[in-house]
Amino acid sequence: MVLVYGAAGVLVGVASVTSAQSGQAAADVPITAKVAVGPLALTLEQIMADPDWIARSPERAYWSDDSGFVYYSRKRFGEDRRDLYKVNVQTGQTTLVTPADLPGEDVRGGAYTRDRRAKVYARGGDLYLKDLMDGRVQQLTRTGDVEHSPRFLVGDFRIAYQRGSQTYVRDLASGMEYQVADIRAEKKPEEPEAKKDKDDYLRQQQERLFDTIKEKRAEREAAREQEKIERAADTARVARPWYLGDEREVREQSLSPTGEMVLVRMAKKGRKEGKADVMPSYVTEDGYVSTRSVRSKVGTTTRTADEVVLLDLAGRAWSEPERAVSEKNEKGDGGGEKEETAVSGTAVGVDGVYSFDLSVLPGIAEDPLKGLREKAKGAAEAGAEGKSGSGDEPGVVPAAAPGGEAAAKSEPASEEKKVEAPKPRPVSITGLEWNEQGSRALVQVSSHDNKDRWIAVIDAASKELTPLEHFRDEAWINGGFSRGGWLRDGRTMWVLSEETGYAQVYFRDVVDGTRWALRPGGQDDQPFEVVDVDVNLAGDAMYFVASLPGRPGVREAYRALIGPGQFEERKRFAEQGSEVGFPVQQLTEFGGQNEFWASPDDRLGLVLHSTIGKPAELYVVPLLTPGAITASQATRLTETITPEFAGLAWTKPEVVAIPGREGRVIWARVWDARVGDREEGKRPAVVFIHGAGYLQDAHEGWSYYFREHLYHALLAERGYVVISMDYRASAGYGRDWRTAIYRQMGYPELDDLEDGVAWMVKERGVDAKRVGCYGGSYGGFLTLMAMFTRPELFVCGAALRPVTDWAHYNEGYTANILNVPSVDPESFEKSSPIEHAAGLRGHLLICHGMLDDNVLFQDTVRLSQRLIELKKENWEVAMYPVEGHGFTEPTSWLDEFRRIDRLFRSRLEEVGGANP
Repeated sequence: MVLVYGAAGVLVGVASVTSAQSGQAAADVPITAKVAVGPLALTLEQIMADPDWIARSPERAYWSDDSGFVYYSRKRFGEDRRDLYKVNVQTGQTTLVTPADLPGEDVRGGAYTRDRRAKVYARGGDLYLKDLMDGRVQQLTRTGDVEHSPRFLVGDFRIAYQRGSQTYVRDLASGMEYQVADIRAEKKPEEPEAKKDKDDYLRQQQERLFDTIKEKRAEREAAREQEKIERAADTARVARPWYLGDEREVREQSLSPTGEMVLVRMAKKGRKEGKADVMPSYVTEDGYVSTRSVRSKVGTTTRTADEVVLLDLAGRAWSEPERAVSEKNEKGDGGGEKEETAVSGTAVGVDGVYSFDLSVLPGIAEDPLKGLREKAKGAAEAGAEGKSGSGDEPGVVPAAAPGGEAAAKSEPASEEKKVEAPKPRPVSITGLEWNEQGSRALVQVSSHDNKDRWIAVIDAASKELTPLEHFRDEAWINGGFSRGGWLRDGRTMWVLSEETGYAQVYFRDVVDGTRWALRPGGQDDQPFEVVDVDVNLAGDAMYFVASLPGRPGVREAYRALIGPGQFEERKRFAEQGSEVGFPVQQLTEFGGQNEFWASPDDRLGLVLHSTIGKPAELYVVPLLTPGAITASQATRLTETITPEFAGLAWTKPEVVAIPGREGRVIWARVWDARVGDREEGKRPAVVFIHGAGYLQDAHEGWSYYFREHLYHALLAERGYVVISMDYRASAGYGRDWRTAIYRQMGYPELDDLEDGVAWMVKERGVDAKRVGCYGGSYGGFLTLMAMFTRPELFVCGAALRPVTDWAHYNEGYTANILNVPSVDPESFEKSSPIEHAAGLRGHLLICHGMLDDNVLFQDTVRLSQRLIELKKENWEVAMYPVEGHGFTEPTSWLDEFRRIDRLFRSRLEEVGGANP
């Protein structure tokens, strides 16, 4: 049985599944009975219950190949498993997809022929080919291996795909499958004769005395040469392996659309993962404590640099001059190194292998952390000699006076010290993408310190790598805005970057160098951010989602026309000195938060839309009509919000722009059920501090923190004012807002929270001596920093799964903001709460799951010992033995928030008052 909706998205009844029945179908039968529990009250027990009582919103939505259906997943009632549904966009009828139906259903993703008549895709590790004209599906593989990433090559009669670490091609006309290149990270085997010692007297004597020995050797060499000639001429034989040396390992392969070249991302061997920590589990099935390894800590992993190599499959040759160069330069190292690389970036190939010199990337040899490295080295040397720093800050070493001890250690002036040229910094290749013609490849590169990002283009004909874009951020590059690709003309690339301080799309013609930005109409005066980009199948439209100017909490969908006609018009304006970009149309005017997917035929748009008071539902909008479509004008496809929650009365937050110091505007959600009806200067307040650091919470859509936000409504009903602020480092407000915390986590953010408290005191009648705070993960970290470094700000705080020492957190997140402890110990000591625990004066609650493999429970254990040794009072720890970083059990949620609520009641309502 399934729920069926009418064309307007209204629930009209329950109908049988028209496809094969299964146990899955029965899962939804008693839904109505389960949720029909009568009028609900906003209580802690209800808020922390399984969220099925609110909604089971659609997830992972996508279009059918014929644009007639929308597929989405939906959580089963009372279970974690998901079922797949499809809805007819014309009739609104929704059908449950059973396991028996799956072979005939469309799948997400895949690749299309240029004329969009066929699609190839992977499902369950096998490949399928679908004729989009008649719907027939042909299974191409059925193996124990996993085939993935299929795509059509030029001409659309060959399919390339990955199997294991190698690339294969299937010829659809003949059915033949072949391996593109046998790529081996090994040394090239030496020739049999080369293995002999040429200086061996007896061997030389034998050849000098006996003609038969010389003749037989000559015959063997001639046979080997003939074998090479025959292998090269016989295209039916397996090609010779590509030996790329044993000092590197293959990380990625990218076959050109012509099938004639392969780009290979390689990394030098030697990467060493840091020592993994161990996490115990105390509540187990057998009653014995079990342990498992978890992540290593920041700064403990040794990374190796990436390289990019091009294999010319079609142009590979083996002539005597090339063999001589190979033997001279590589000495049996496998043919993977070039003889030399010109400064221009042109690679000199050996046996069809071209390695590119990334030192041509501008600024790659500049070390932005040089000063910090030298400072840390000086501090370490001073510490080793028993010297102390200035005493003002940890890790700070005063500079040596001229002629002092530092000078005494230097080399004599008469000796010339050899100055080595700076070496290129190690980098990672983060993207390899060919244009549709296979004539050029876009290469994205980022430095390991994440201060630089480069965009380069490799020309397939000239084998030249040309740097085109260089983005430098003295803090760190935002990896979330590092996308790029090609337009269909094969000469225009696009990249997403924060060049202007806000994430936007930029285009560049790699032939004539013309460059321009994508600017929706009316968005020139106020900043906006692009958060998602997709080019349609026809290649003549780019769809993207962006925030509204002046309203960073609202995201709408747009379309830019990028077809040939628009190119001509854009260039005509450019010749006249205008910076006009492609024509842009706003597609939606829904408000709130929206995700968007255009249908394959570009006639309809699918919108996942939520508001501040309602979870997400799916809508369909027409794309061929002028003007933006509102939610009321769109066709609603799903109705997953329960009637009980829809009828629940609760205080919804307002989104407010709070004035901060130095002219900053801090966006916040505010829960206040008694605006205009309050006792001035006596109201309690709570500041909720969102997690993740780089996350946006003060937007106008449904929140990830739905439990917390309903709890805030409960507090508002009791007379509290509650705010959730997008403090600095939050997402959605540009590069400067994001990087303000570089090397000083916990300081700009607290300035913003302090400004929020001042606003509540002034505008909402809050008693400054009756304010508490709480938050999880990064919010837990900030709670600790507030309680330790600004004890006058909050009477009490609840730190949930908090980071207490950044030296114990992971590499990917921490190194961007604080660098690594060996290079920048000062920033770790400044930003870690455990270093400031002596400042605790208020009442502190710490809650932590013991199976947390993100912020390890060890963080809380170490802080607890520190507080014990400092003889601190009025703090407690609640531990949750079966919970990870995000709780899953309703009982755990309830216990945690009962403790939080008890803390606020006792310190903000019943007692109140500033910290001693």
